[in-house]
Amino acid sequence: MSSHAKDPASSDGDDAESDVPSLVDIDDLLALDDFSAALALALQRQEAGADDDDTIRVIRRCERALCEMYVGKLGGFSRRIKVIMAADKMRWLALDHRAGFLVSRIIDPTTVEDMLDICGMPEVQALEVLCDLESQEVIELVEGE
Repeated sequence: MSSHAKDPASSDGDDAESDVPSLVDIDDLLALDDFSAALALALQRQEAGADDDDTIRVIRRCERALCEMYVGKLGGFSRRIKVIMAADKMRWLALDHRAGFLVSRIIDPTTVEDMLDICGMPEVQALEVLCDLESQEVIELVEGE
C-alpha cells in the first residue's frame, strides 16, 4: 500500500472511515463466541471496503459457526418443516419478507435441506429465519420419514 492510500480500517477520528470496525473489536467478539455480532461487524467492515483476507476469513468462520448452531437448534438437515400457524394468525406477526418467502415455500414434506436448496438465500440467513419461525411457533420440525 502506498503511503498516500488509506486503510479503510484506520481510525484517525476525522472522517467516516473511522466508523469501520477494527479486527481487534471483531476478535474480541469471537473470543466471547458472539458470532452474530462478529459477523455483523465483519460484513460492515467489508462493505466499507476492507476486503482483506482476515475479514473474509472471519466472515466464513462466523457463517460456519452460526450454521452449525442453527442446524443444531433445528435438529438436523433431515427434519421436516411443517407450518403449524394459521395464515390469519401469521398476519399479526412481524414477519419480514424473508420469513414470508420461506413459509410460502414449505410444502409437506419439505426438509431443512430441501429448503436450503430451493430458497436461493445464503444458508446462514435461511437457517436463522427458520429458527426464528420455529421460536414464534409458525413452524415445527418433525422427524423425517
